[in-house]
Amino acid sequence: MKNLLSALWDLIRNGNAHEYQDIFVTLTDGKHWTLGLLGVKYKCSLAALSKERSSLRHLTYCLDQAGDLTLTVHPRALFLDISAAVRNANLLNRGLVLQPLVRPRGGKGYQFDSTQLERALQKGASRSSDIALAGAMSYSSADTL
Repeated sequence: MKNLLSALWDLIRNGNAHEYQDIFVTLTDGKHWTLGLLGVKYKCSLAALSKERSSLRHLTYCLDQAGDLTLTVHPRALFLDISAAVRNANLLNRGLVLQPLVRPRGGKGYQFDSTQLERALQKGASRSSDIALAGAMSYSSADTL
């Protein structure tokens, strides 16, 4: 099943990371799938994690009585898995070039110009004593960054 990794990424990134809740997936047989993400352990480095890896429940699963599946994922262990896969596939030595993301991407883009953006940032900064953004953003178009 070659799209499992992309499905995991979608569920973690768009469910837990953006909505702070699980996405329940209806599978083609009508059963459901969700992820159970394990938390962070304070001051535990990736090196330490790799030593205790056999005790983690990473990529274990359970089925409930209805046949719905919960897959347990340990995000730091998943990072190590992906790093190992990149290394094993020799991806970093193939001359591949990463194209930076750009916006707009096929759509209208953001519907404001640079003057509107600067005004909004200055207005927000004037209400906040924590940020001196208005002064930092007051350069003219002739100035260089």
